[in-house]
Amino acid sequence: MARGGAQTRSSSENSNRFSALDNNARSYSDEVRNPYYLSNSDHPGASLVPKILNGCENYSSWQRAMPVALVVRNKLKFVNGKLPPPDEDDEDFVLWNRCNSIVISWILHVISNEITESVMYMDDAT
Repeated sequence: MARGGAQTRSSSENSNRFSALDNNARSYSDEVRNPYYLSNSDHPGASLVPKILNGCENYSSWQRAMPVALVVRNKLKFVNGKLPPPDEDDEDFVLWNRCNSIVISWILHVISNEITESVMYMDDAT
């Protein structure tokens, strides 16, 4: 009987441990789905696509690669207008502004100097 009780207790401990792991995984998953989430690799100097946009000659491949890179980072909504800026007094404004600025910096790093001059002072990524 002691043996059965030990197995039950051990089984219960394992169940609790796996439940905690599930909760941590779920929490991380929820966090990653948040468009305001930034990972350690999401820094202003990141180059999202392999080639710099230099005009008409490579626009077709660049315009395909860039949205893919933004989807992977859950930031496409900042570019396509589906996540408009909250009011400045909204608690999410600081988060939105930080992510928007990161997306702008990513765009500026993957376009030619000539194109950069025409978009350098944009306020948002849309």
